[in-house]
Amino acid sequence: MLPRISFFILSFLIITFYPAVSFSDTAADMEKIKGLLDRECINLKKDRMLNLLTAGFSPEIEKGLDPDLLNIMEGVIKRTDFDGISEQRTFEIIRLVYGAFKKGAPLEYLDEIFDVTYSQDVSADQLYAAANALKEFYNSDVPQDIYEEFVYHSLEGKWDPAAMPVLTRGLIYGVDRGLTAQKVALSILIDVDQGGLKKKERR
Repeated sequence: MLPRISFFILSFLIITFYPAVSFSDTAADMEKIKGLLDRECINLKKDRMLNLLTAGFSPEIEKGLDPDLLNIMEGVIKRTDFDGISEQRTFEIIRLVYGAFKKGAPLEYLDEIFDVTYSQDVSADQLYAAANALKEFYNSDVPQDIYEEFVYHSLEGKWDPAAMPVLTRGLIYGVDRGLTAQKVALSILIDVDQGGLKKKERR
């Protein structure tokens, strides 16, 4: 009998107090988002952004706002507000960057390339692959101007994310073997643009 009584008491306590705790946490998270918008929105319409964020990320807010998501919101909004990007596109970019981050893309490299999504419709997988490629290039001997152009072109050309590691290592390997980075990169770009990825998939 005692275990049953204890179970009902425990259930009563959970039902009684959990909604209050949940509501309190949600309210606190909402205040964090509002504070962010108050600080960063000069050109963006705060009310419009708040509606988009709370509707689009309602499951995340209800579960407890991920600090990384809040950081992504801040990083994206700072840039899109300055660059004159619309509220709707800003929300879409936040969702895209967060999606790539959740797949494992390093946030510091996502921050360097998400501006491509201002005018390009890319997937979270493509952004994830590009950010990882950027990280790999950073630790290589490929010149920065070459690998940045390479990564940007991969997003603009909507390259297959599954092929990005192979293409990235191909450029790195070519440079390590003493070949000119520009020539190797150009060769890969031409091959991909002429359907080289599809030919590789059929083999």
